[in-house]
Amino acid sequence: MSRINLFIDTHVWYAHLKVTSKVFADERDKKYFLGVVLQSKEENGFRVFAFSLLDDEAYFLLGMEEGKAGEAGQILRGLLHRYEEYRPKGRIRTVQDGEINCMPVCRAEEMLDICRYIHQRPVEKGYVKKIADYWWSSFLTYRGIYSWEFVDTRPVLWYLSDSEEKSIQIFLKLHRKADRKED
Repeated sequence: MSRINLFIDTHVWYAHLKVTSKVFADERDKKYFLGVVLQSKEENGFRVFAFSLLDDEAYFLLGMEEGKAGEAGQILRGLLHRYEEYRPKGRIRTVQDGEINCMPVCRAEEMLDICRYIHQRPVEKGYVKKIADYWWSSFLTYRGIYSWEFVDTRPVLWYLSDSEEKSIQIFLKLHRKADRKED
């Protein structure tokens, strides 16, 4: 895959899901929802380049094959539907329809900016003080601390450098700059 071919072979989407209540507030709910993402990814063949899951929102940077370019919204609706079917005893949740917004991403620089934006959301929303402190995002996978198995870091990192080690350093430096802006 070359830097140019990513956007020829793959349609990249920024996707935001907002639900009406804090249905992901419990860590078990977050874990289950991310399990649904993994299962749906395997069934539908999309890629997740970045994500952040908050109590009432989910942010994704998704990659779709050429023939599935317009399916980002449908995939998020499918995730919501599957999640709605999950109802542990004693815990009530309502997802309702949720608000889904999808935006095509056409340039690698834009993809990197959105990736950083997705990772910053927990800081901006007051969940944590630093990006690296939030467990429920793909940032830990980029750092090599925890591997969310459905996250594909290669396109974002490859854009930064041909060397994996150097690209991770650049990626972390860009995110540290974002953390400093929050202080």
